[in-house]
Amino acid sequence: MAKKCIGVRVDTGRPCKRPASGDTDFCFACKPQEGDARIVNLQHDVYHCPDDGEKLWYVPRKGYHRCDTCSGVLLNAKEIDPVMLENILELSEVAEEELVVECPTCSTDSDLSDGESPLSNFAVEWNFYVAKSGYHGVTYRGVSNVGHCKVCGSTWFSPGPRRA
Repeated sequence: MAKKCIGVRVDTGRPCKRPASGDTDFCFACKPQEGDARIVNLQHDVYHCPDDGEKLWYVPRKGYHRCDTCSGVLLNAKEIDPVMLENILELSEVAEEELVVECPTCSTDSDLSDGESPLSNFAVEWNFYVAKSGYHGVTYRGVSNVGHCKVCGSTWFSPGPRRA
């Protein structure tokens, strides 16, 4: 029986289901992932969504983990743009108890006392414009919960409208 590829699909982040080719652990399509230590260790680095508990999938093309259910995104300290992080950290923190979430990366490893969360939670108001044909377009607006971990530096972006 042929062994399975240990790579991940670049479009979805889900495990590749093709057979591995030759004497490698990767298939022909995932061969470029062979030198990426992060891909090799994905089975050990399993993160779960702080909102719904689902497994987060690593999307190598984008460089982040995402949740299929809620579409949340997890960026580690190396992946987030420093200017964007600086702007987020300048916002005032959300003090509402129901908006506080645990860090998906280090929630079990942190040295914080029970009841204390390593995430600083911020409500971020966003809008973006999508141009359609001609002079028409659609503007999307909302408020999302963003959590930045004080321990590991990861940042969790909850999707969709949230109460500010």
